[in-house]
Amino acid sequence: MGKILSSFTKNNSPFAVIIKTVDETVTSSTVLQNDNDLFFVAKANKIYIVEFRLIAEEGGGGLDTVWAIPSGTMFLNDGNWDNSAVADALPATTELGIAASGTDERAFQMHLWLRNGVTEGTVNFQWAQSVSNANATTVMAGSHIIVYESQ
Repeated sequence: MGKILSSFTKNNSPFAVIIKTVDETVTSSTVLQNDNDLFFVAKANKIYIVEFRLIAEEGGGGLDTVWAIPSGTMFLNDGNWDNSAVADALPATTELGIAASGTDERAFQMHLWLRNGVTEGTVNFQWAQSVSNANATTVMAGSHIIVYESQ
């Protein structure tokens, strides 16, 4: 897991800040992979509010992203990729994706709401190149998630 900057309890609800401390790159691959740092374990029958900030450099291969979530999890989100709004409500899926292409550094922010079912499981941020390219696609250090667990 990424460096946990802080883990607190406020108003009887625990939360944690998980930050990516080093850049992670993918070259010549469109196969989604779990990010080395950006994930957390969702406990059974809990609700989570997640703030997500992604900084990426697409390197010519673009960027496909997905949140892989435990089976039976209700998932809602909204977010902005640079200046483009993204919103979805996904009650019965285990993946949520966005895609972007280009060679620029990009910033993305997303707010997630998850209601986990009866099975504890890992919520993984997954990503790959949109198009296989020898130039690296990079998820950059400083990308982070803030996870709030509701009682």
